[in-house]
Amino acid sequence: MAGFIEQMAGDNGVDQSLWMTAGFTDGNDIHVVRYASDGGTAPTLYHTSDTEHLYRLNKGLRGAYSGGDTRLIVSEPIGSTAQKWIEIPQSTAVTFRGAEAISRPFRPHAPT
Repeated sequence: MAGFIEQMAGDNGVDQSLWMTAGFTDGNDIHVVRYASDGGTAPTLYHTSDTEHLYRLNKGLRGAYSGGDTRLIVSEPIGSTAQKWIEIPQSTAVTFRGAEAISRPFRPHAPT
């Protein structure tokens, strides 16, 4: 999708066509992307590392979630502890699978 948008924009003289954060799920994993086509600053995207991290950010949530792999994924850090959130780097895709966070570069390709 991103490659198609960039290709269409480029064909129509638009250089800086896409700034995005996106999230998708297949019912098991959560996939997120942070990207800007001009290499500039993409919209921000943050996450917690696990349930204990979430509880450290807000002690009032203790016991509200079961399992150790609960995460929050947000566009801006919530609360007064912004430095404790994990920022997803620009041009990065992350898959959250259980307790794992698998990061990889996000490089869109135009459809062939």
